[in-house]
Amino acid sequence: MLVHICCSVDSHYFLSELQKEFPGEKFTGFFYNPNIHPKSEHDLRLSDVRRSCEMLGISLIEGKYDDTSWCEGVRGLENEPEKGDRCVRCFDIRLEESAKIALELGEQRFTTTLLSSPMKEQEVLYQQGDQIAQMHGLDFIKINVRSNGGVQRQNELAKKDNLYRQNYCGCKYALTKQREKQERFSLESISEIGRRALPGSIEERQETFDKRNHLERNGRDYILTQRKMRIYRLLWGKISYNDAVIPSYILAHSDSRSARVGAIVWIKTSVKIPNNARANLLNPPAYLPTNSPTYSSAHSPAHLQGFRDTNALDSGLESKKVEKSEKVEKSDSDALHIHLGFGKKDDALFICMKDFNKLACSAYKRALDMLYHPPRYEVELDIRACICGSETTNPIIIIDKPTEQNLKVEIKSLFQEEKVFCITEAAR
Repeated sequence: MLVHICCSVDSHYFLSELQKEFPGEKFTGFFYNPNIHPKSEHDLRLSDVRRSCEMLGISLIEGKYDDTSWCEGVRGLENEPEKGDRCVRCFDIRLEESAKIALELGEQRFTTTLLSSPMKEQEVLYQQGDQIAQMHGLDFIKINVRSNGGVQRQNELAKKDNLYRQNYCGCKYALTKQREKQERFSLESISEIGRRALPGSIEERQETFDKRNHLERNGRDYILTQRKMRIYRLLWGKISYNDAVIPSYILAHSDSRSARVGAIVWIKTSVKIPNNARANLLNPPAYLPTNSPTYSSAHSPAHLQGFRDTNALDSGLESKKVEKSEKVEKSDSDALHIHLGFGKKDDALFICMKDFNKLACSAYKRALDMLYHPPRYEVELDIRACICGSETTNPIIIIDKPTEQNLKVEIKSLFQEEKVFCITEAAR
């Protein structure tokens, strides 16, 4: 029997029940969901389905991801509500392809895990399945796994087996309406130019579940939970002088504003960064390959061989050569001398590129490079905490060289509460 699979939460329970209902039957899973947006979310759900099928001993066929054709297929139905005509058409597209695959495999019967979803109209699916089956000379298997507490058992099984539990159906049209109704920004609809796995992002979820897989392969115990977290996103930002854009990088947790900062006053100061705050720079997690987009090449271990006296670097404000390095404190933290720029009319704070490199143990040449190869997000928060305090939201802006000009700061950012998947490893 061919079983169309929509997601692991639905398929894991549905397939378990099918195995009980049809003992001895050979099942083949078919993951085909071009409706899921964006592709990173599609790939995350596919990855979890692979794990589920492996746990259940079911072979899996992976269908083509062709969202362009799917959008053409539902053209004119973009504004339909959830469970409306767009969903009906979406079911047709996926069930039609499933029937074709069943014929290619020589199967006489097929079904879909969509029947397991409490978000879908079961009777509509029954009718569509029967119609498509008749067109191809197949049988559509109708089974109700929701009744008699089935939905509750499905949720319990998903939690027990640590499945990825998505929080929206899949397509971009339903996602947009759902987030509008919730009065929330759709974080799934944007991705950072630097391609980091930011908190609350699909990329971070993928890292979390990659870590789950890594721990399981190595026989390590863990707990998978969800926690509420205040998520930050920089939507756009621009620093300018007389309408000319100044290359810059805006640090995480810089809040929205549109203001002229006034003359910038620079002061040499000393900051301490705890040694444990540098840990994220030295090595990526064991489950994250070094060629991953989330592991910046600017922070490869080659740049970080040994901790040198970074005070020997010229801050950029003085052309005078530093003749003698100051001793690095042999304590829990290292004191660094840097220059900070303060706007007279605004609480925005400025750091030049060389001084940021001191703080981050990085080797950036220009602020523009940071956009495409940003530091790890945790490093940005560590630097903010050391300079201003962990709870601050004033803009911290990295620029190539110090300036005293009256810059204009324009930032559009947001803070939003989200549930984030977290893994706690058992001690060795």
